Amino acid sequence: MPFRLRPLALPADTPYPYEQNFTWVLILICLLAIQYMVTMYAFTMRMRIKSYTVEFMKQFENDHKEAFPERPSPPKFGYPDAGCGRYGKALPYGDWYDMNNGQRAQINFLEQITFIIGVSLIAGFQADCTWYAMGLLAAYSVGRLLFSLGYTALGPNARIPGALIMDLAILGQLVLSFISVGKMF
Repeated sequence: MPFRLRPLALPADTPYPYEQNFTWVLILICLLAIQYMVTMYAFTMRMRIKSYTVEFMKQFENDHKEAFPERPSPPKFGYPDAGCGRYGKALPYGDWYDMNNGQRAQINFLEQITFIIGVSLIAGFQADCTWYAMGLLAAYSVGRLLFSLGYTALGPNARIPGALIMDLAILGQLVLSFISVGKMF
């Protein structure tokens, strides 16, 4: 018996190339992208502004002017330092710690966003899996918010409740994506 994929059954009167409920998965993915942007500004940028003040950056004016005479002032907010570079090493310990917690909240999101979007799209593609995919994506989003709040407000140990919720949602979405693909055979 030759190997063939079953076509996705769609209602004849739909204008969509997919089940209509899949639109909600797409909407949640768009909201997740907005949540990433909010994380960048509400958590990471807030810590950057707090740490790399104008007064703090003045200590680098001579070095910067010597290296870049056409741009004598160091960049605002410590760019391009991500918290552990030349500027970050000069921060007081508390500011360095807060800046790096803010960075990790965003970078961890960046490390996972492609994967969670990919498995969510696959998991939600089958009509009988769509609602589960939406629920797991919503759980991931809530876990992500708890992760970022905990990490930036109380430090790395406080990220664990959010991390557990996210990890379970990712695992569920991964399993569901295999189920969704399996239903195509």
